[in-house]
Amino acid sequence: MYLGVVISAIFVATRGAVAAPFGGKDFGGGSGGLGGSADLTAGLQAKVGQLTSVAQNAVQTKIQTIGNLKGSFSNQEHVPDYSRQEYEGIPSKGLSIYDNLHAKFGSLTNAQPIVDNIREEDKYGNSGDKFYPVGRKIVDGFEGFSNIINKFFEVPREITRQISRGITDKLNSVGSKIVGLM
Repeated sequence: MYLGVVISAIFVATRGAVAAPFGGKDFGGGSGGLGGSADLTAGLQAKVGQLTSVAQNAVQTKIQTIGNLKGSFSNQEHVPDYSRQEYEGIPSKGLSIYDNLHAKFGSLTNAQPIVDNIREEDKYGNSGDKFYPVGRKIVDGFEGFSNIINKFFEVPREITRQISRGITDKLNSVGSKIVGLM
């Protein structure tokens, strides 16, 4: 708020100083320019002082108005509460009885969670595969067999690629000679 007051004061003072060259009233400089710097400063200080006092009075008025409103709200009489109270129904009472019995039984038995009593081998299932070496040899055998079959089919494909590359290179060289690039 004070920033707005200061900007307004500068605008008003500047407007008077700039109007002087065009026949307006300056702050006593008489030279037709911006006027004397001491007179300009004194004029600006006077305007800022006036605007500051006006702004302070406006702020004080607003604060008093807010205080009066706050006091009027706090002086109201207590209004009785006519809202409808909720009552627990029969199904809810049955569930509450069940929950209370369950909690009391749990506190009597002091049962430990299953996670605390479980053994390591029970957590992850069967820990010993007796036929692991046999299964590993079967898997390795099938892997080797499939690699041999893949190489058998890969050799003709690679030979075809090499022949195709050779033919493409020869055709490119012939085409460049015809066009005149070589």
